[in-house]
Amino acid sequence: MVDITPIMEAVFTLLAAILGVIVVPFIKSRVDAFWIGIAVDAAEQIYKGSRRGEEKKAYVVAWLKENNIAVNQKRLDAMLEAIVGKLNKELKGEADKDNKDGDDDDASGC
Repeated sequence: MVDITPIMEAVFTLLAAILGVIVVPFIKSRVDAFWIGIAVDAAEQIYKGSRRGEEKKAYVVAWLKENNIAVNQKRLDAMLEAIVGKLNKELKGEADKDNKDGDDDDASGC
């Protein structure tokens, strides 16, 4: 009878390596993006108004450090830009939707 134990050990070692090198970092990046999104949403609620980007970013960075979420600065900047861009598109979409609902307050049709 052929002993396949060494072959199975090699297969499991390969699977463990793939899991550690590819899957775990992928999941971690998704989790990090989720928590950064939470921090950005919180900053948007706390610091209302325009021209407060630096305050919002400082809040997000402090919140991430406080919660032991480590992200390098370039990656954090890219994630913040993506999240803020998405928020701006959503807000613009809502504004466009509000303007197209037929209730034009500026119209003097009477």
